[in-house]
Amino acid sequence: MKSCTNCGCVLDSDDTTLCPVCGARLEKGPDRTPVSSADGTAGEAPDPALAFSPFHTGTLRSVVRTAGVLVLAGGALLLLNAAIRNPYGEPPIPVVETDFTDLDGPELPELPEPVSKFLDTAADDLQNSLGMTGEEEQADTTGPQVVLHGALPDAVITVDGQPVDFAYEGEDALVPQDLLTAPCAVRIVAPSGDGWQTAAVWYDGSATELTLGAEDGYGAYTSCDESGLAAPSVQFLDGLTRAYYLSFLQSINEQDSSLLRFTTDANRQMQEDSIYGESNAKNLYDTQNFTAACEPSSVLYNDGQVLYNASFVCYPTNRTTGESKTISNHRTIRLVWDGAQWLVDFSAFLSEPDFAAGNYRTG
Repeated sequence: MKSCTNCGCVLDSDDTTLCPVCGARLEKGPDRTPVSSADGTAGEAPDPALAFSPFHTGTLRSVVRTAGVLVLAGGALLLLNAAIRNPYGEPPIPVVETDFTDLDGPELPELPEPVSKFLDTAADDLQNSLGMTGEEEQADTTGPQVVLHGALPDAVITVDGQPVDFAYEGEDALVPQDLLTAPCAVRIVAPSGDGWQTAAVWYDGSATELTLGAEDGYGAYTSCDESGLAAPSVQFLDGLTRAYYLSFLQSINEQDSSLLRFTTDANRQMQEDSIYGESNAKNLYDTQNFTAACEPSSVLYNDGQVLYNASFVCYPTNRTTGESKTISNHRTIRLVWDGAQWLVDFSAFLSEPDFAAGNYRTG
């Protein structure tokens, strides 16, 4: 009988030219002897249904060849992909496992001194170009501010003679409002050419914007020494007279001479007779309604002293009877410069005729 040399199938007819199982062309040759079994009985031809089993010898060879082709094709694809991802044939970057529990990482090496100095210089140059020196103490501008328009650069600003921190914003100076206790004198002193300039205004608590640099009068700049000493304007004297007289009335109402402001110690002691005297102590004075004004024609300035006459009107109410009345009078006032501000050094009553004649009370 004829058998297929490809799959081993035994054929019933010798005339068949094609294998009915695998389709291979049959060649004439010696007949294949049937395989004997272990017990000596003749074996049967393989079941055609098992011809394509992977465990069949012929089929297994085909499967192995096919698998080899697939493996070679897969390898070629991997090589092609690697070539695309690394076209220059450089060694692949190794994957390093990192332990993320050490978050601090290794210490960075210190920069060489020339590089470090260069970076520091570059940072300083940047700050200077932006006007940020890092050395100037600036006021906290996050809270309410009082704006001083027309502030000169490189200035010192004082409030009642005490320097305060502030911040520039263009040509304005911003002073924290909590540094100002109304009423108070706000003075600016700034270098100008070979000398100094000063201007002063009063803060009464009602305005949050004050103007410096008026051409004439109140708030005008004038030449001064480095401390700010210069002849004050009549408007500034009006403000000082009113602020001083307000504290005088408050001292009477509270029977406390320490409340007297803008005064030297010598004048405070002098005024205690009026503050604690019976004629004033029996009254309660209206601190919201009163008059205190400088007489412009009487102002004399000489070597750090100012002498002038002023007029006053007040409205006391008797603490016991409740009776109210109006009191008016005149006084001569002398101011002295204490190194940073003007203070009242002398205040005394002046008669109506002397006031009208332009005379002064000197003792």
